[in-house]
Amino acid sequence: MTTPKELIKHTDHVHCWLANVYDIYGDAMGDETETLSCELDDMYHQLEKQYKLERPEVFAKIQELIKENEEFKKECQSRREKEVEEDLKIKEARLEYLSGIWGSVEEKRRLIKEVETISKRLSSGITDEMIDKAKLYPIEKLIEVNKGFALCPFHDDKNPSFYVKNGYGYCFSCNKNASPIDICMEVKGYSFKDAVKFLN
Repeated sequence: MTTPKELIKHTDHVHCWLANVYDIYGDAMGDETETLSCELDDMYHQLEKQYKLERPEVFAKIQELIKENEEFKKECQSRREKEVEEDLKIKEARLEYLSGIWGSVEEKRRLIKEVETISKRLSSGITDEMIDKAKLYPIEKLIEVNKGFALCPFHDDKNPSFYVKNGYGYCFSCNKNASPIDICMEVKGYSFKDAVKFLN
């Protein structure tokens, strides 16, 4: 809000430049300029008054939208957790079925790894967003990479056989596929939960 002192200063300033307009351009231009200045002042005061009247309503609407957004995020997270739990049940049932029959060793291994990963995720409170962000962490910051190759962190590697590209690594010696999360767990000895948090 404008104080009396600021108003006097503003008025003196307006009178000063209006006087200059009268002196330089004459009475006609001075009168027109002064009229325009008054109209602009009136417009400013009307807008200021409208702003003060509408501000509480706008602020309340913003708070309402923020609350709705938070509730929507919680609902999405809850739905995603339920989907993951259902996926875990399906994989566990499939694994139980496969464990009683011959064949498909690779599929068994894959399912075991997926079940372990999902179980860890559900028990750790780690979100999909955190995992996605962790997977984008540069592997070069975890291990030394030279021209796309590094010593494999998953076995006693003498010659660099761990190929790194597009945020993932593959060892041509031990056939290990690894994300930044896997590498962080191996190099730093972190749990899945701690590795994701570290990479975030």
